[in-house]
Amino acid sequence: MRFARPSREGKPSTAEFPFLTFHRSLRLWSPVHRETVDPVCPHDAAHGVGMTSLSAEGIHLHSPAAICCAIPYLLGFHPSASAVLVWLQDSRIVLTQRIDLPAPEIAATLWAKAAGAHPVAGTTEAVIAVLFPQDDIPPDHVRLRELAHAIVDEGWSERIDVIRAHSDAWSDLLCDDPACCLPEGEPIDPCVRDAIAAEFAGRGLSPMESRDAIVTSLGPHADLVKQVTSTGLLMGDRGVGRTGEEREAWRDDMVVAVLAWARDRSASPEPLRMATLLLALRDTRVRDTVLWELARLRPRKVVVAADQFARLLRAAPGEDVAAVATCACVSYWLVGDGTRAGIALDRALDADPNYRMAQILDNALHLGCPPSQWRDAMRSLRREECRRPGEPEDAST
Repeated sequence: MRFARPSREGKPSTAEFPFLTFHRSLRLWSPVHRETVDPVCPHDAAHGVGMTSLSAEGIHLHSPAAICCAIPYLLGFHPSASAVLVWLQDSRIVLTQRIDLPAPEIAATLWAKAAGAHPVAGTTEAVIAVLFPQDDIPPDHVRLRELAHAIVDEGWSERIDVIRAHSDAWSDLLCDDPACCLPEGEPIDPCVRDAIAAEFAGRGLSPMESRDAIVTSLGPHADLVKQVTSTGLLMGDRGVGRTGEEREAWRDDMVVAVLAWARDRSASPEPLRMATLLLALRDTRVRDTVLWELARLRPRKVVVAADQFARLLRAAPGEDVAAVATCACVSYWLVGDGTRAGIALDRALDADPNYRMAQILDNALHLGCPPSQWRDAMRSLRREECRRPGEPEDAST
Protein backbone atom coordinates (compact mmCIF):
# COMPACT_ATOMS: atom_id res chain seq x y z
CA MET A 1 0.00 0.00 0.00
CA ARG A 2 1.06 3.60 -0.47
CA PHE A 3 1.08 5.41 2.84
CA ALA A 4 0.76 9.12 3.49
CA ARG A 5 2.70 10.65 6.33
CA PRO A 6 0.69 12.66 8.88
CA SER A 7 1.32 16.30 9.58
CA ARG A 8 0.46 16.35 13.28
CA GLU A 9 -0.66 14.28 16.25
CA GLY A 10 -3.76 14.25 18.40
CA LYS A 11 -5.10 11.72 20.90
CA PRO A 12 -7.97 13.30 22.93
CA SER A 13 -10.34 11.41 25.17
CA THR A 14 -13.41 9.87 23.51
CA ALA A 15 -15.49 11.32 26.35
CA GLU A 16 -15.37 14.65 24.53
CA PHE A 17 -17.24 13.23 21.52
CA PRO A 18 -20.64 11.79 22.55
CA PHE A 19 -21.79 11.56 18.92
CA LEU A 20 -19.23 8.84 18.12
CA THR A 21 -20.20 5.18 18.43
CA PHE A 22 -17.38 2.67 18.95
CA HIS A 23 -17.83 -1.07 18.57
CA ARG A 24 -15.35 -3.71 19.62
CA SER A 25 -14.09 -5.51 16.55
CA LEU A 26 -11.75 -8.26 15.54
CA ARG A 27 -8.33 -8.39 17.19
CA LEU A 28 -6.22 -10.26 14.63
CA TRP A 29 -2.56 -10.41 15.69
CA SER A 30 -1.42 -12.30 12.59
CA PRO A 31 1.95 -11.80 10.88
CA VAL A 32 2.35 -9.07 8.28
CA HIS A 33 4.72 -10.49 5.69
CA ARG A 34 6.95 -8.08 3.77
CA GLU A 35 7.42 -9.79 0.44
CA THR A 36 7.41 -9.19 -3.29
CA VAL A 37 4.42 -10.52 -5.21
CA ASP A 38 3.16 -10.07 -8.74
CA PRO A 39 0.80 -7.10 -8.81
CA VAL A 40 -2.82 -7.84 -9.60
CA CYS A 41 -2.96 -5.07 -12.17
CA PRO A 42 -1.05 -1.88 -13.14
CA HIS A 43 -3.48 0.18 -11.07
CA ASP A 44 -2.74 -1.90 -7.97
CA ALA A 45 0.96 -1.67 -8.70
CA ALA A 46 0.74 2.11 -8.77
CA HIS A 47 -0.63 2.01 -5.24
CA GLY A 48 2.15 -0.09 -3.85
CA VAL A 49 0.54 -3.51 -4.01
CA GLY A 50 3.23 -6.11 -4.50
CA MET A 51 5.30 -4.36 -1.83
CA THR A 52 3.21 -5.40 1.18
CA SER A 53 1.16 -8.50 1.84
CA LEU A 54 -1.06 -8.70 4.91
CA SER A 55 -1.68 -12.12 6.43
CA ALA A 56 -5.00 -12.49 8.23
CA GLU A 57 -5.40 -15.81 10.05
CA GLY A 58 -3.04 -17.34 7.48
CA ILE A 59 -4.88 -15.74 4.56
CA HIS A 60 -2.65 -13.44 2.52
CA LEU A 61 -4.19 -10.16 1.39
CA HIS A 62 -2.07 -8.90 -1.48
CA SER A 63 -4.15 -5.94 -2.70
CA PRO A 64 -6.57 -3.22 -1.65
CA ALA A 65 -9.33 -5.24 -3.33
CA ALA A 66 -8.47 -8.26 -1.18
CA ILE A 67 -8.50 -6.14 1.98
CA CYS A 68 -11.95 -4.76 1.09
CA CYS A 69 -13.27 -8.27 0.47
CA ALA A 70 -11.80 -9.62 3.70
CA ILE A 71 -13.13 -6.97 6.07
CA PRO A 72 -16.69 -8.39 6.40
CA TYR A 73 -15.14 -11.69 7.49
CA LEU A 74 -12.72 -9.97 9.87
CA LEU A 75 -15.57 -8.04 11.50
CA GLY A 76 -18.13 -10.82 11.27
CA PHE A 77 -20.64 -8.65 9.41
CA HIS A 78 -20.98 -6.39 6.37
CA PRO A 79 -20.20 -2.80 7.40
CA SER A 80 -22.22 0.13 6.09
CA ALA A 81 -21.81 3.84 6.80
CA SER A 82 -18.63 2.80 8.59
CA ALA A 83 -14.91 3.35 8.77
CA VAL A 84 -12.92 0.18 9.40
CA LEU A 85 -9.43 0.83 10.77
CA VAL A 86 -6.67 -1.77 10.50
CA TRP A 87 -3.82 -0.79 12.85
CA LEU A 88 -0.36 -2.26 12.21
CA GLN A 89 2.71 -2.41 14.44
CA ASP A 90 5.89 -4.50 14.49
CA SER A 91 4.76 -6.54 11.49
CA ARG A 92 1.50 -7.48 13.19
CA ILE A 93 -2.12 -6.40 12.88
CA VAL A 94 -2.77 -4.82 16.26
CA LEU A 95 -6.45 -4.06 15.94
CA THR A 96 -9.28 -4.02 13.42
CA GLN A 97 -11.86 -1.48 14.56
CA ARG A 98 -15.21 -0.30 13.19
CA ILE A 99 -16.63 3.16 13.85
CA ASP A 100 -19.58 5.07 12.41
CA LEU A 101 -19.02 7.56 9.63
CA PRO A 102 -20.03 11.03 10.86
CA ALA A 103 -23.33 12.70 10.05
CA PRO A 104 -23.07 15.51 7.46
CA GLU A 105 -23.29 18.20 10.13
CA ILE A 106 -20.25 16.83 12.01
CA ALA A 107 -16.96 18.44 10.98
CA ALA A 108 -14.52 15.99 9.43
CA THR A 109 -11.70 17.26 11.66
CA LEU A 110 -13.76 16.70 14.82
CA TRP A 111 -14.68 13.17 13.73
CA ALA A 112 -11.08 12.30 12.85
CA LYS A 113 -9.88 13.58 16.22
CA ALA A 114 -12.40 11.38 18.04
CA ALA A 115 -11.95 8.34 15.81
CA GLY A 116 -8.22 8.35 16.46
CA ALA A 117 -8.64 8.43 20.22
CA HIS A 118 -8.27 4.66 20.72
CA PRO A 119 -5.31 3.76 22.97
CA VAL A 120 -3.42 2.19 20.06
CA ALA A 121 -3.48 5.44 18.07
CA GLY A 122 -0.11 7.10 18.00
CA THR A 123 1.62 3.87 19.02
CA THR A 124 1.37 2.03 15.69
CA GLU A 125 3.58 2.27 12.64
CA ALA A 126 0.70 2.26 10.13
CA VAL A 127 -3.07 2.29 9.77
CA ILE A 128 -5.25 1.40 6.80
CA ALA A 129 -8.69 3.06 6.95
CA VAL A 130 -11.39 1.59 4.70
CA LEU A 131 -14.49 3.78 4.38
CA PHE A 132 -17.77 2.04 3.56
CA PRO A 133 -20.52 4.51 2.51
CA GLN A 134 -24.13 3.72 3.37
CA ASP A 135 -25.36 0.92 1.12
CA ASP A 136 -28.57 2.50 -0.15
CA ILE A 137 -27.22 6.02 -0.78
CA PRO A 138 -24.84 7.09 -3.58
CA PRO A 139 -21.46 7.92 -2.01
CA ASP A 140 -20.52 11.55 -1.50
CA HIS A 141 -17.01 11.50 -2.98
CA VAL A 142 -16.20 15.03 -1.81
CA ARG A 143 -17.19 14.21 1.77
CA LEU A 144 -15.22 10.95 1.76
CA ARG A 145 -12.08 12.71 0.54
CA GLU A 146 -12.59 15.34 3.20
CA LEU A 147 -12.67 12.60 5.84
CA ALA A 148 -9.61 10.94 4.33
CA HIS A 149 -7.51 14.09 4.47
CA ALA A 150 -8.76 14.83 8.00
CA ILE A 151 -7.48 11.39 9.03
CA VAL A 152 -4.05 12.17 7.59
CA ASP A 153 -3.96 15.63 9.17
CA GLU A 154 -4.89 14.19 12.55
CA GLY A 155 -1.82 11.95 12.53
CA TRP A 156 -3.25 8.66 13.73
CA SER A 157 -0.06 6.80 12.89
CA GLU A 158 3.31 7.15 11.19
CA ARG A 159 1.91 5.88 7.89
CA ILE A 160 -1.69 6.15 6.76
CA ASP A 161 -3.69 4.99 3.78
CA VAL A 162 -7.42 5.54 3.21
CA ILE A 163 -9.52 3.42 0.84
CA ARG A 164 -13.16 3.69 -0.18
CA ALA A 165 -15.07 0.42 -0.72
CA HIS A 166 -18.49 0.57 -2.37
CA SER A 167 -20.53 -1.41 -4.93
CA ASP A 168 -17.84 -3.98 -5.72
CA ALA A 169 -15.21 -1.31 -6.34
CA TRP A 170 -12.44 0.41 -4.40
CA SER A 171 -10.47 3.63 -4.74
CA ASP A 172 -7.59 5.34 -2.96
CA LEU A 173 -9.05 8.45 -1.35
CA LEU A 174 -5.60 10.02 -1.03
CA CYS A 175 -4.86 9.74 -4.74
CA ASP A 176 -5.40 13.06 -6.52
CA ASP A 177 -4.73 11.77 -10.02
CA PRO A 178 -8.13 11.50 -11.80
CA ALA A 179 -6.57 9.31 -14.46
CA CYS A 180 -5.56 6.83 -11.75
CA CYS A 181 -8.52 6.78 -9.35
CA LEU A 182 -11.84 7.53 -11.01
CA PRO A 183 -14.80 8.52 -8.80
CA GLU A 184 -16.53 5.20 -9.49
CA GLY A 185 -13.42 3.35 -8.33
CA GLU A 186 -11.52 0.30 -9.54
CA PRO A 187 -13.76 -2.79 -9.99
CA ILE A 188 -13.01 -5.66 -7.64
CA ASP A 189 -12.22 -8.79 -9.60
CA PRO A 190 -14.87 -11.46 -8.81
CA CYS A 191 -12.05 -14.00 -8.70
CA VAL A 192 -10.47 -12.08 -5.80
CA ARG A 193 -13.79 -11.92 -3.93
CA ASP A 194 -14.48 -15.62 -4.50
CA ALA A 195 -10.96 -16.60 -3.41
CA ILE A 196 -11.22 -14.61 -0.17
CA ALA A 197 -14.68 -16.04 0.54
CA ALA A 198 -13.43 -19.58 -0.05
CA GLU A 199 -10.43 -19.09 2.26
CA PHE A 200 -12.59 -17.87 5.14
CA ALA A 201 -15.32 -20.45 4.49
CA GLY A 202 -12.66 -23.12 4.81
CA ARG A 203 -12.11 -21.86 8.35
CA GLY A 204 -15.81 -21.93 9.16
CA LEU A 205 -16.20 -18.13 8.98
CA SER A 206 -18.97 -16.26 7.21
CA PRO A 207 -20.19 -12.69 7.76
CA MET A 208 -23.68 -11.82 8.95
CA GLU A 209 -25.69 -9.01 7.42
CA SER A 210 -25.14 -6.57 10.28
CA ARG A 211 -23.82 -6.20 13.79
CA ASP A 212 -27.42 -6.19 15.05
CA ALA A 213 -27.83 -9.68 13.62
CA ILE A 214 -24.85 -10.84 15.70
CA VAL A 215 -26.29 -9.16 18.81
CA THR A 216 -29.53 -11.07 18.25
CA SER A 217 -27.65 -14.36 17.77
CA LEU A 218 -26.01 -13.91 21.20
CA GLY A 219 -29.09 -12.50 22.93
CA PRO A 220 -31.44 -14.39 25.25
CA HIS A 221 -33.79 -16.98 23.73
CA ALA A 222 -36.98 -16.57 25.76
CA ASP A 223 -38.18 -20.16 25.35
CA LEU A 224 -34.80 -21.65 26.27
CA VAL A 225 -34.44 -19.38 29.30
CA LYS A 226 -37.92 -20.43 30.46
CA GLN A 227 -37.17 -24.12 29.98
CA VAL A 228 -33.87 -23.91 31.87
CA THR A 229 -35.47 -21.92 34.69
CA SER A 230 -38.33 -24.40 34.96
CA THR A 231 -35.91 -27.21 35.86
CA GLY A 232 -35.60 -25.60 39.29
CA LEU A 233 -31.94 -26.56 39.41
CA LEU A 234 -30.73 -22.99 39.45
CA MET A 235 -32.99 -22.04 42.34
CA GLY A 236 -30.88 -23.95 44.83
CA ASP A 237 -27.20 -24.06 45.64
CA ARG A 238 -26.35 -27.61 44.62
CA GLY A 239 -22.67 -28.30 44.30
CA VAL A 240 -21.74 -24.80 45.44
CA GLY A 241 -23.04 -25.61 48.94
CA ARG A 242 -21.05 -28.80 49.30
CA THR A 243 -17.87 -28.94 51.33
CA GLY A 244 -14.63 -30.89 51.49
CA GLU A 245 -13.93 -33.88 49.27
CA GLU A 246 -17.53 -34.09 48.06
CA ARG A 247 -17.34 -30.55 46.69
CA GLU A 248 -14.00 -31.15 45.01
CA ALA A 249 -15.32 -34.30 43.36
CA TRP A 250 -18.34 -32.31 42.12
CA ARG A 251 -16.03 -29.68 40.67
CA ASP A 252 -13.98 -32.28 38.83
CA ASP A 253 -17.15 -33.79 37.39
CA MET A 254 -18.41 -30.37 36.31
CA VAL A 255 -15.16 -29.43 34.57
CA VAL A 256 -15.45 -32.63 32.55
CA ALA A 257 -19.12 -31.92 31.79
CA VAL A 258 -18.52 -28.33 30.63
CA LEU A 259 -15.59 -29.34 28.43
CA ALA A 260 -17.62 -32.18 26.91
CA TRP A 261 -20.30 -29.65 25.96
CA ALA A 262 -17.71 -27.19 24.61
CA ARG A 263 -16.11 -29.82 22.37
CA ASP A 264 -19.29 -31.27 20.84
CA ARG A 265 -21.25 -29.10 18.43
CA SER A 266 -23.91 -31.83 18.24
CA ALA A 267 -24.46 -31.88 22.01
CA SER A 268 -28.15 -32.10 22.86
CA PRO A 269 -29.44 -28.82 24.35
CA GLU A 270 -31.57 -30.46 27.01
CA PRO A 271 -32.78 -27.90 29.59
CA LEU A 272 -31.59 -29.96 32.56
CA ARG A 273 -28.15 -30.40 31.04
CA MET A 274 -27.82 -26.68 30.28
CA ALA A 275 -29.00 -25.79 33.79
CA THR A 276 -26.36 -28.14 35.23
CA LEU A 277 -23.64 -26.48 33.17
CA LEU A 278 -24.76 -22.98 34.13
CA LEU A 279 -24.76 -23.98 37.79
CA ALA A 280 -21.25 -25.37 37.38
CA LEU A 281 -19.95 -22.12 35.87
CA ARG A 282 -21.12 -20.20 38.95
CA ASP A 283 -18.16 -21.81 40.68
CA THR A 284 -15.02 -19.86 39.83
CA ARG A 285 -12.82 -22.96 40.26
CA VAL A 286 -14.81 -24.72 37.55
CA ARG A 287 -14.89 -21.65 35.32
CA ASP A 288 -11.17 -20.90 35.64
CA THR A 289 -10.17 -24.51 35.00
CA VAL A 290 -12.33 -24.55 31.89
CA LEU A 291 -10.64 -21.34 30.69
CA TRP A 292 -7.24 -22.93 31.40
CA GLU A 293 -8.18 -25.88 29.21
CA LEU A 294 -9.50 -23.62 26.43
CA ALA A 295 -6.14 -21.86 26.17
CA ARG A 296 -4.60 -25.20 25.19
CA LEU A 297 -7.04 -26.19 22.47
CA ARG A 298 -6.33 -25.86 18.76
CA PRO A 299 -8.07 -22.86 17.12
CA ARG A 300 -10.62 -24.99 15.26
CA LYS A 301 -11.67 -26.61 18.52
CA VAL A 302 -11.93 -23.22 20.21
CA VAL A 303 -14.29 -22.12 17.41
CA VAL A 304 -16.58 -25.00 18.37
CA ALA A 305 -16.28 -24.10 22.05
CA ALA A 306 -17.17 -20.47 21.35
CA ASP A 307 -20.33 -21.44 19.51
CA GLN A 308 -21.26 -23.91 22.25
CA PHE A 309 -20.86 -21.27 24.96
CA ALA A 310 -22.98 -18.96 22.80
CA ARG A 311 -25.74 -21.60 22.76
CA LEU A 312 -25.53 -21.86 26.53
CA LEU A 313 -25.51 -18.08 26.88
CA ARG A 314 -28.81 -17.79 25.01
CA ALA A 315 -30.42 -20.12 27.57
CA ALA A 316 -29.00 -18.44 30.67
CA PRO A 317 -31.31 -16.65 33.14
CA GLY A 318 -30.13 -13.21 34.21
CA GLU A 319 -28.13 -14.22 37.27
CA ASP A 320 -26.20 -16.84 35.30
CA VAL A 321 -25.37 -14.72 32.26
CA ALA A 322 -22.06 -13.21 33.43
CA ALA A 323 -20.14 -16.47 33.93
CA VAL A 324 -21.04 -18.13 30.64
CA ALA A 325 -20.77 -14.82 28.76
CA THR A 326 -17.16 -14.41 29.90
CA CYS A 327 -16.40 -17.96 28.69
CA ALA A 328 -17.93 -17.08 25.32
CA CYS A 329 -15.98 -13.82 25.25
CA VAL A 330 -12.64 -15.53 25.90
CA SER A 331 -13.36 -18.25 23.33
CA TYR A 332 -14.27 -15.79 20.58
CA TRP A 333 -11.31 -13.59 21.49
CA LEU A 334 -8.89 -16.51 21.24
CA VAL A 335 -10.00 -17.26 17.66
CA GLY A 336 -9.91 -13.60 16.62
CA ASP A 337 -13.66 -12.90 16.54
CA GLY A 338 -13.55 -9.66 18.46
CA THR A 339 -17.04 -8.58 17.42
CA ARG A 340 -18.68 -11.56 19.10
CA ALA A 341 -16.20 -11.37 21.97
CA GLY A 342 -17.21 -7.77 22.61
CA ILE A 343 -20.94 -8.50 22.36
CA ALA A 344 -20.64 -11.43 24.77
CA LEU A 345 -18.66 -9.21 27.13
CA ASP A 346 -21.36 -6.54 26.94
CA ARG A 347 -23.90 -9.14 28.01
CA ALA A 348 -21.72 -10.10 30.98
CA LEU A 349 -21.29 -6.52 32.15
CA ASP A 350 -24.96 -5.69 31.60
CA ALA A 351 -25.91 -8.66 33.76
CA ASP A 352 -23.35 -7.93 36.48
CA PRO A 353 -21.21 -4.76 36.20
CA ASN A 354 -19.14 -5.94 39.18
CA TYR A 355 -18.24 -9.36 37.77
CA ARG A 356 -14.47 -9.24 38.11
CA MET A 357 -13.53 -11.51 35.23
CA ALA A 358 -15.67 -9.41 32.89
CA GLN A 359 -13.98 -6.26 34.15
CA ILE A 360 -10.55 -7.79 33.46
CA LEU A 361 -11.58 -8.77 29.93
CA ASP A 362 -13.15 -5.37 29.30
CA ASN A 363 -9.90 -3.64 30.18
CA ALA A 364 -7.86 -6.01 28.01
CA LEU A 365 -10.10 -5.60 24.96
CA HIS A 366 -10.29 -1.83 25.37
CA LEU A 367 -6.50 -1.61 25.38
CA GLY A 368 -6.27 -3.81 22.31
CA CYS A 369 -4.31 -6.53 24.11
CA PRO A 370 -3.61 -9.52 21.86
CA PRO A 371 -5.26 -12.83 22.73
CA SER A 372 -1.76 -14.31 22.75
CA GLN A 373 -1.19 -12.47 26.06
CA TRP A 374 -4.17 -14.27 27.59
CA ARG A 375 -3.08 -17.58 26.12
CA ASP A 376 0.49 -17.15 27.36
CA ALA A 377 -0.71 -16.15 30.83
CA MET A 378 -2.94 -19.21 31.13
CA ARG A 379 -0.23 -21.50 29.79
CA SER A 380 2.20 -20.15 32.36
CA LEU A 381 -0.07 -21.47 35.11
CA ARG A 382 -0.33 -25.02 36.32
CA ARG A 383 -3.82 -26.47 36.08
CA GLU A 384 -3.85 -26.88 39.84
CA GLU A 385 -3.44 -23.12 40.30
CA CYS A 386 -6.80 -22.61 38.58
CA ARG A 387 -8.45 -25.68 40.03
CA ARG A 388 -7.35 -25.16 43.66
CA PRO A 389 -5.81 -21.69 44.02
CA GLY A 390 -4.46 -20.82 47.43
CA GLU A 391 -6.78 -17.90 48.11
CA PRO A 392 -10.25 -17.40 49.63
CA GLU A 393 -13.08 -18.26 47.27
CA ASP A 394 -15.41 -15.64 45.89
CA ALA A 395 -18.20 -16.90 43.64
CA SER A 396 -18.81 -13.38 42.28
CA THR A 397 -15.50 -13.12 40.44
